[in-house]
Amino acid sequence: MDAAMVGEALLGAVVGVLVDRLASLEFINFFRGDQSFCSMVSLCLENCKNCFSLPPLGQMPSFKEFTIARMPGITNVGREFYGETSSLSKLFPSLEALRFEDMSGWVDWCILDSEEFSRLQKLEEYFYTQPSVDAMPRGTVGMVSMYLEGLTLDSCESLESLPLGGIQLQNLSSLWVRGCEKLKALPEQMHTLQPSLQTLVLGDCLEIESFPEGGLPSRLTSLGIYNCKKLIGGRRDWGLQTLPSLTFFSLSKDEDVLESFPEEGLLPPTLTFLRFGDLPNLKSLNFRGLQLLGSLETLFIWNCPQLQSLPEEGLPTSLLNLKLEHCPLLKPRCRREEGEDW
Repeated sequence: MDAAMVGEALLGAVVGVLVDRLASLEFINFFRGDQSFCSMVSLCLENCKNCFSLPPLGQMPSFKEFTIARMPGITNVGREFYGETSSLSKLFPSLEALRFEDMSGWVDWCILDSEEFSRLQKLEEYFYTQPSVDAMPRGTVGMVSMYLEGLTLDSCESLESLPLGGIQLQNLSSLWVRGCEKLKALPEQMHTLQPSLQTLVLGDCLEIESFPEGGLPSRLTSLGIYNCKKLIGGRRDWGLQTLPSLTFFSLSKDEDVLESFPEEGLLPPTLTFLRFGDLPNLKSLNFRGLQLLGSLETLFIWNCPQLQSLPEEGLPTSLLNLKLEHCPLLKPRCRREEGEDW
């Protein structure tokens, strides 16, 4: 790390400390009054509980990355965020990445008519431990539709539907939904409205029963599911065979996989990495289900206390890596040069 990067990191840390002790008007004037901020490239404002307005950052010529997180006093991203504007000024001329995280009070975003965010490449929104997320903040639909790449919803306990209904999200590549125990379904028409989705992780979503009609987006490469009892119970209807790009699959924390996994035809032959664990009732591996995975290179199994042995017929010939953790019945069978399955 060169001296400039070290200096920038230290400045960001100092700013974070100072900002948390400033009221909103002082906060704004703090940025207006110091020309040294004009050369700043990145800024993270976090846990600034006394702030109710964002600083005027729109005119900063070198500003490339901005993260704002856990600032409950911010309810409106308004004109003050852009600074003094004119017909000739270009707002956020260098900004490439914008991230909002756990903004529990945020309800409105004022988007100007000018061509702000002209170089924006990445927009991410994270919602954590919020009682309800019924919709994106007002004014964000256009921004979300054009730029949103990552969306995380974590422990939104009252959420029953995702705030994405009917929105075309051409650039959304990552969707993480965890701890949303009342969420009943994923958005309809995901395969057409979120065509670029590559990573989908669902965890502790107890009411989701199935994937949306029409299936998941065809570009999906990574799928993780854990502790989604109803969804896993309907796994024979997942239709993962229609996903030509899926290479990674993870399954964990379920008691309904009683005897054998994976069932024949459940997973697509494109998989290269398969991991599953925390399956207390799993007793055997399905030889036929594994043999159909002709591209499988890595198999990782953990915490399956009743798993007794590997398939007698063997594992896929494409397999390069096998990792077993906390499978006590398998341990002696896989002992180097001595075990029955070695």
